[in-house]
Amino acid sequence: MQMKCMPAGMEFFPAQDTGQIEFIKKVIADCDYYILIMGGRYGSLSPEGISYTEAEFDYALSIGLKPLVFLHGNPDSIPRGKTDKNDELASKLEAFRAKVSVGRLVKAWNSADQLQSAVIVSLVETITQYPAVGWVRANSLPSTTVLTQVSELAAQNEELRAKVQQLYRTEPTLSNLAPLEERVRINMSVEISRGILSEYALETSWSEIFGAVAPYLLETPADESVKNRLSEHLATKLGRGYRSTQIAEHDFQTVKIQFMALGLVEIKHLQSTAGTMVLYWFITAKGRETMFEVRAVRA
Repeated sequence: MQMKCMPAGMEFFPAQDTGQIEFIKKVIADCDYYILIMGGRYGSLSPEGISYTEAEFDYALSIGLKPLVFLHGNPDSIPRGKTDKNDELASKLEAFRAKVSVGRLVKAWNSADQLQSAVIVSLVETITQYPAVGWVRANSLPSTTVLTQVSELAAQNEELRAKVQQLYRTEPTLSNLAPLEERVRINMSVEISRGILSEYALETSWSEIFGAVAPYLLETPADESVKNRLSEHLATKLGRGYRSTQIAEHDFQTVKIQFMALGLVEIKHLQSTAGTMVLYWFITAKGRETMFEVRAVRA
């Protein structure tokens, strides 16, 4: 509040139930940034078997929010009364900690004072690097006349955009595209320890890559979210011993173009809930059929 931010914390939400996640999604969709603070508990489970917190984190990523992640630096020091006594929940917490550490930098904290400082610094940096819509006072809003003019111009712009897309819309005519079963090398940037990066080349196939991201495309994710999902999948081939991984930008763009050329996805530049223009992935009818081929379990 002292930073002129409007928090929408979990403590303001009503008691959780099976419909709670849908309510929380609406709250998250109205936010500009997402802060995740992890201590020693995984949290209550949703009907899908994951904690509500993890479900919220996944949703925030899917709509393109920038997550700020803060992990307890020494979870073994947390009093047992404030940790999960259930081995299964403890295991899920450890997996969640590893998941949120992939593809992004996280901050560690061991005390309330450290956490306060880390949140303030990270939030200021994020607001500076990724400015968002925020809130405005009602008396600073444009007049009805201006809004009407803007609305009319937006409609005209959309009409012209559609005409341009129609003029330049062509189906890929390449006859020698690499098939899905062909092997491909993907370069990864791996953070071994804080500030120390290493490059790895992983061998996989177009089929494996598409099978890894296809189910998430049903949610029409943002471009950055697809990149993180793919990085998380490829990271499983590296084993442990790293802080975070990220697919090389050039290779990610090649993956995007390949799937578009194969007619498996469509990628559109649309306005997000935060008001910014974002690339979104859409799976095509051919993509859905291919997803069933590579992911469905046969008898």
